[in-house]
Amino acid sequence: IVEEEMLKENGMDASCMCDLIVTLNVSYKENNCGAMVFQGIGASADMYDYCEGTPPRNADEIAVTTVIADTLGVRIGDTITIHMNSGNKDFIITALYQSMYDMGNGIRLHETARVDYSQVYNAMGMQVDFNDSPSDKVIEQRIKKIEKLYDERIQVWSAEEYALETVGTIVDAIDAVKIMTIILS
Repeated sequence: IVEEEMLKENGMDASCMCDLIVTLNVSYKENNCGAMVFQGIGASADMYDYCEGTPPRNADEIAVTTVIADTLGVRIGDTITIHMNSGNKDFIITALYQSMYDMGNGIRLHETARVDYSQVYNAMGMQVDFNDSPSDKVIEQRIKKIEKLYDERIQVWSAEEYALETVGTIVDAIDAVKIMTIILS
């Protein structure tokens, strides 16, 4: 990954990873749905948690969320078809997982699977893992250095800040519902 080389050139030995997201239609027999299809860049499929089964180990294997499994009526061992501009591809389901992203409509590809990158919808934030286990103070210094390297065009967060940013709005919404429930009671 280019970012790893740039960080190393600037005195920060790190591993970088992110997920590309492709919105695609998938089908199984007569059932169809749209799904967010995730593929790790700099990350392998076995780095994620699964509820059942085993992580995808080959390019023709995938994991699906329980929402997708229920929608399509599939289970581990079934083969679904993913429809791409470049043609349809069949994938064997090897695992089930949970996700809050897009209401749980997700599919995780093996990192070597070939997808039609012209259909990439988005990419999750780049995760940077420093290989030298720096202190919190050093991480703060590195965050400032990374912001400067990118001319402050990007937002850089610590792991804690990222978690608060992504989950914070949900927590705020739940708190608002709690308050409304108390008022109505």
